[in-house]
Amino acid sequence: MTKTHTKRVLAALTASLLSLSLLAACGGQDSAADASTQPDAGQAQTDQTDQTDQPSKSTVTTVGEFTTQDLDGNTVTQDIFKEHKLTLVNAMGTWCSPCVQELPELQKLYENMKDKGVGVISIVTDTLGADNKPDQATVEAAKKMVEKSGATYPFLVPDAGWLNGRLANMETFPESFFVDENGNIVGEPSFGSHDLAEWTSIVENALANLDQGA
Repeated sequence: MTKTHTKRVLAALTASLLSLSLLAACGGQDSAADASTQPDAGQAQTDQTDQTDQPSKSTVTTVGEFTTQDLDGNTVTQDIFKEHKLTLVNAMGTWCSPCVQELPELQKLYENMKDKGVGVISIVTDTLGADNKPDQATVEAAKKMVEKSGATYPFLVPDAGWLNGRLANMETFPESFFVDENGNIVGEPSFGSHDLAEWTSIVENALANLDQGA
């Protein structure tokens, strides 16, 4: 094999890997939401009040106390996590194709795992406007998206504090993480979209680690 041919093969492989990466995840810079509406993790808000000493995203260990709403306008607080032993929190956007395409897989996961104490929540990040109030046009678009996907688990608007800063300044969508029944963020985050088999393996590992106190 000549050097020229080798270079061509390597270039083709690199292009293929890049294409697969783009199919599985969206970059945060492509967000249709105004990035200025997402506070710096070190300056996140909780309970709609200013907080200047919030931890950085990498050290956030709890979702804290919050009040927000689902896409139908129903009030939701941190108590939603008490409904399950472990909850998969899926941060996504209406503008992100891999996020939207993943919803039926997450619905199947929810149906298969709810009897094992696992819940699923999607937070539609671009439904919160610059005034920290729901952007109604985006909320309506999100409702149509959910209806088309067939998903029945909760879809939430972000609270003004972005879950104690955990959702602030995200760079890859979708991004998912786990929260236990006490509101603690546990285990490792998952980046990009997954099919049912991949999600099942991820969740079962997270459950096992939770039972072991990891």
